[in-house]
Amino acid sequence: MTTRPAPAVLLLLLLAACSAPAPGLIPDRPLRIAVAPFSQPLRTPELLAGQLPRGAEKLPPGLLQDLDAALGQTLAGAGRREFLSREATSACLDSAEKPATTAFSHWIDVGRCLGADLILVPQMLFWREEDEHSPASVITDIFLLRPAENALVARSRHDDRERLPPGLFPGGKGRSAAWTLALEAMLKAVKEFGL
Repeated sequence: MTTRPAPAVLLLLLLAACSAPAPGLIPDRPLRIAVAPFSQPLRTPELLAGQLPRGAEKLPPGLLQDLDAALGQTLAGAGRREFLSREATSACLDSAEKPATTAFSHWIDVGRCLGADLILVPQMLFWREEDEHSPASVITDIFLLRPAENALVARSRHDDRERLPPGLFPGGKGRSAAWTLALEAMLKAVKEFGL
C-alpha cells in the first residue's frame, strides 16, 4: 500500500518550488511542455542514461500513478508554466512507435507527436522503504528533452542510497520516508529546470 504525504508537506514543497529557478535553462516565454508518466526501467534499453541500480525491485502497484499525481501537483504549485494534458500525452504514448531503438528515441517521438517544445520524462530507478536495518532511499532520474532538436536539455539525478541512517528521517504520520525523498527529487528537478 502506498502512503501519501501530509497536506502540510505538499504545501511546503510547493512553496519552495516557487523560489527562483535556474537562470537560462528554459527561456521565459510560453512553451508547449509535455509531462511523461513516471516509469520504472527494468531493462537497460528502457533507460535514458546510466545503468540499472543493483537491488532494484519492481515498484509496488499504484506507486507510479501516485508519483504522477504528486509531480502534477508540484508542477501546478510552481505556477510558472503551462503543461499539456495527461490525455494528450496518453494518446501520443499509444501511437508512438514501439519499440523505438532507444528510450531516448521513444520519448523524442512522443514529444514530436504532441508538438511539444519540451518533454519532461521522470524515471524511478530504485525505491526502498525504511526498515530497522536500512534507511529509506530512492533513485530518480528526471530528464528534460527538446524533441525538435533531438536534444537532452537537462538531467536531474537524485540518489539517496545510504544517505541517512535508519530512524533519522522518519516519514511521519500518513507518509513514508521514501515518499518524502521522492517528493524532494521532484522539487529539485522543478527548481533546476526552471519549471
